[in-house]
Amino acid sequence: MSYRALWVKWILRDLRSRWIQVILISFVIAIGTGTYSGLSSTTSWRLKSNDASFSKTNMHDFKVYSQTGNLFQEGKIREVLAPLVKNGLITGIEERLSLPTQIKAEGINGAIIAPGLLVGIDKSKGASQIDKLHLTEGDWGSYDTGSKIDYAVLDHTFAETNGIPNSSIIELPGNKKIKVSGTGLTPQHFIPINDSGLGFGGVFAIVYMPLEKVQHIRNQEGKTSESLITISDPENPENLKTELKLLLQQSFPNYGIGIEGKKEDRVYKLLYEGADADQKFYHVIGIAILLGAVFAAFNLTVRVVQSQRREIGIGMAMGASLLGLAARPIILGINISILGTIFGIFVGKLINGAMRNVLMQELPLPIWLTPFEPKYFLWVGIGGFLAPIIATLVPVIFGLNIQPVEAIRTGHLAPIRKGLSPLLSRLPLPGNTFWQMPFRNLLRTPRRTFLTMLGIAGVIGVMTSVLGMVDSFTLTLDKATSESSIKESPRIEVVFNSFQPVDAAIFTYLKDKQGVSKIQPVIQFAGTAKNKKANNSDIEINLLTTIIDFQNTMWRPTLVSGKYPEEPNEILISSAAAKSLEVTSGDQVLVNHPIITVQGSPGFLETQFTISGIHPHPFRAYSYMVPSQTKKSGMYGLAGGVWIQTDQSADLDNIQTDLYSIAGVSSVRESGINDRAMKEELKGQMDILKIVQFIVLFLALLIAFNTASINMDDRAREHATIMAFGLPVSKIMLMSIIESATLGLLASIAGLGIGFLLLDYFINTVFASALPEIGMYLAVSTATYATTIILGVFAVGIAPIFAIRKLTKADIPSSLRILE
Repeated sequence: MSYRALWVKWILRDLRSRWIQVILISFVIAIGTGTYSGLSSTTSWRLKSNDASFSKTNMHDFKVYSQTGNLFQEGKIREVLAPLVKNGLITGIEERLSLPTQIKAEGINGAIIAPGLLVGIDKSKGASQIDKLHLTEGDWGSYDTGSKIDYAVLDHTFAETNGIPNSSIIELPGNKKIKVSGTGLTPQHFIPINDSGLGFGGVFAIVYMPLEKVQHIRNQEGKTSESLITISDPENPENLKTELKLLLQQSFPNYGIGIEGKKEDRVYKLLYEGADADQKFYHVIGIAILLGAVFAAFNLTVRVVQSQRREIGIGMAMGASLLGLAARPIILGINISILGTIFGIFVGKLINGAMRNVLMQELPLPIWLTPFEPKYFLWVGIGGFLAPIIATLVPVIFGLNIQPVEAIRTGHLAPIRKGLSPLLSRLPLPGNTFWQMPFRNLLRTPRRTFLTMLGIAGVIGVMTSVLGMVDSFTLTLDKATSESSIKESPRIEVVFNSFQPVDAAIFTYLKDKQGVSKIQPVIQFAGTAKNKKANNSDIEINLLTTIIDFQNTMWRPTLVSGKYPEEPNEILISSAAAKSLEVTSGDQVLVNHPIITVQGSPGFLETQFTISGIHPHPFRAYSYMVPSQTKKSGMYGLAGGVWIQTDQSADLDNIQTDLYSIAGVSSVRESGINDRAMKEELKGQMDILKIVQFIVLFLALLIAFNTASINMDDRAREHATIMAFGLPVSKIMLMSIIESATLGLLASIAGLGIGFLLLDYFINTVFASALPEIGMYLAVSTATYATTIILGVFAVGIAPIFAIRKLTKADIPSSLRILE
């Protein structure tokens, strides 16, 4: 046999004897690289899909609207902006009528009454040209001559979430029946958003109809509420925006003209900023898993090569070349690298598929682009490829630099590694030598134990942070629900189409209604707030302010600090708002709030308010003022809605249905409905967390099994010796389980610390950026601590069981035969 053939045979023998470890170490690398590339790809998908979806639907560059809520005469804005159209600065103008509404429908779980938006789209050219309606099912409906049936396209998310089929009948206020002819999406409403700035696809409905139909239904013939504009140079819109504002303010002096650019649109910002925040989340999770996997693979490969130390010594004693001796373990490392890269591509594709399904379900964009992203796999793949090769070089270089006789020595002549094991002799541990052996083995090689523990702790830390995020979501939503509800009985919140005098007949009717125990007129309005300090003046948040009498009310928020408002120009804000504005009780903020002028027309005024106190509701927008504030705002004696407290025995659904049929009522909802809707919205995040949780648990088990398998190989002669003295396999296996479980316990404790640091970053940095409207509470439950430790100990502890075949099939004489 030639020298080259001998080496090939030897290399193949190495692979055959180590094939399980080679494949499993390759899988460890594959999970790390595949997980990182799979998670990171989702950000690229979202950005590409956002761009394609907004481009396909031709999203507006500017939206013109009245901040005071006034409606425009149809065609008037087009007339005012005609010179800019003629100059080519504006390429398109489309008018719409968007009005708040409420719908009643039959879903899979029964009757649904939900607030929403009625959107009238100009179809005079056959279809909208700006902010096009993307139909996901059905069409606009057929308006035959003389037909008494009106058709509408229902928001895709609302219809899908509530199971409202096509061709079903929905009801608008005033007992107006409309047939659902299809479902769809427009750019402004890819994510349905209510007044508080939160997306509630399941409880906030968008209804699309032809413009003239909406005008007729709402008695607003010839009126529009907004105009959508596209421009010739969308990359540099600021100069034109200034010109637009001056021109429109001159033409509509009492309208409080607002001009919103595309990048200021709430949905646009949420989609792009959400993708950026998700990238931070996936990046940290992916890096943590990748480092844990690569670190574990490096450590395991080093141990595999170290087990060949005696064979390297024999080769040197026989005069073999150093390069030839180094080739065997290096080729072993190369094989691990190649397999790890191949497996990593498959793992990445599997994770891509799981993430694709979650994203497409949670974000129903018109276009989803989800290609395999090799750039995210390339650099981590290179790292995963090099790690095993470097891991083989370290022990090989060390082995080639010692004397052959030192490497060959075995038995009583071999150097004895004690490590930290002598420390155990100072501790009065119970049990005989066999029960102390697992702990001595861990201390005998402290570096190896520490590196193995660190690799497992990294992935357990990721699992801890994932479980902690579930705890944090749960606590946040529970806090929201408890803050919004009355413990004794439910509260129904009714919103009117327009302000009503507090002595109007509707209040008498509601007070005398069967099942109603108490009513309370309220005023609720939207506004904005910013820090009064100059260096923070650019930080502005949305507010949804409620006027209530804190001393005589059926419900009031609890206090975290400060006191309830007592005087005008005092405001109670949420802890999330205080954090965003960097303020506390006693500080001043500038609030842009609505007023009714002496002439009776609505307007907005920026006023300085003192923060009297802070409440704990996690939704940032919720704020409260006292009734005396209405005198300064011109709203005294008016109410925009009413709170209704029902009897314990009252049928809540029947009461809501009756209230819905009252003329002038635009919204009827149970208190806390938004909190429950947000819980549904966050289910998508939960699905992603479940994917990550499964990955890290499997990775921890894989690392532990590799460690146990290599331990069995390293201690083959030791096990053969004690088996020769009559110790049963079951006892040896029990000692191995105790050793692995102890390692798992240490790794779990370290993982808890790593996990808490990751969780703090996710909650206070990543989610604070992705979901600024929600103030997340950081929480790690006792169950999470217990689950982490139990799973860590169990997953690592049971690993030796999978290597029991090596013990039962051990050839004791061959393992003990040593040539000195």
